[in-house]
Amino acid sequence: MFVHKRIGIKAPRSRIAQRPPWSRPRGRQARASPGSIEGVHVTAIIAAGGHGERFGGELPKQLVPLGGRPILQRSLDAFVLHDRITDVVVALPTDLAANAPPYLHGRPKPIEIVEGGTRRQDSVARAFARISPAAEIVVIHDAARPLVSSVLIERALDAAAVHGA
Repeated sequence: MFVHKRIGIKAPRSRIAQRPPWSRPRGRQARASPGSIEGVHVTAIIAAGGHGERFGGELPKQLVPLGGRPILQRSLDAFVLHDRITDVVVALPTDLAANAPPYLHGRPKPIEIVEGGTRRQDSVARAFARISPAAEIVVIHDAARPLVSSVLIERALDAAAVHGA
């Protein structure tokens, strides 16, 4: 997962980052407090614009079922269900963007669907161009990595609040 903090917008720094390294708490206490970016608009970009040609098969890799649910749906759920994510932009292949799967609609958070590009970087750039102007932190996740945990998302957001990326 990649985290980008919009230039010119600063999230509040946690107290941990302001202490000298030798006085910082260790272990569980070392995490930035969950409230360190409370109220900050966080957008997740899910890069799912590929066709999975190296993967093979009839379906693009992001649509292959894993444990009874498509890989894309598993990745999307991790971000849609996370408390600190405000909205999501999903980059899909052109043919899929025109007829998006039903699990991309009617979700509890806004989801914007964009056409992906030829390369992953093109898909991310197209999605980044469509994020809300209010977004202060943007996380970018590859849809083909469906086992991302809430804890990993939390750690990435805490790091963005403290370090800016």
